[in-house]
Amino acid sequence: MDLSQVIQGVATCVAAVAACAVFWQIRQGERHLRFDVYKRVVEMLEETGSLRRQLRDTVSKDSLPKTWSDFKPDDAKAFKGLVQTYDELGLLVKHGSVPIAFVVDLYSRPLVEAWHRLGPCVMVESTARGQAGHRNKFAVLALAAKAHRDESHPDEETFEITTELIARWNRECSGWPWATRRAIKRRLGAKT
Repeated sequence: MDLSQVIQGVATCVAAVAACAVFWQIRQGERHLRFDVYKRVVEMLEETGSLRRQLRDTVSKDSLPKTWSDFKPDDAKAFKGLVQTYDELGLLVKHGSVPIAFVVDLYSRPLVEAWHRLGPCVMVESTARGQAGHRNKFAVLALAAKAHRDESHPDEETFEITTELIARWNRECSGWPWATRRAIKRRLGAKT
């Protein structure tokens, strides 16, 4: 073994160690970015806390509104903002920025309550606009939250799975991450 072979072996080892260090730095950077996204999502949803409480206080789970005009104008505007926030969260989940497990672990109850109490208004608004896909991300997120809650909290507030909701799911499902689709399909069973 001559000196050039030894130098080449040492250089290969140094390159391998350097590649591992770079890979480790990239992983740490990704973790930091992911943590930042999760933190921002939590902040975004925590800002809706007063609206979620207002929804619980204003809308009885037994007497649901049918349209936005069933609310006082200020309440309707506030609840439309809540629906918008949940739709934006659904968009983040759909595109893989936030895992569905993270969302349903923290916010399945508010999502199910919001869809149960505001879903009829969203459906009527979609029909009136002629936009079948209006707020679909929120609808699918609510289905995922329902699937989670039906398994872990079966005796708490929930909503019926209607044919229109299934149609929204079928229009939307192909773009969602596989794990989300699987969880919802498993809970919906033969309904889809």
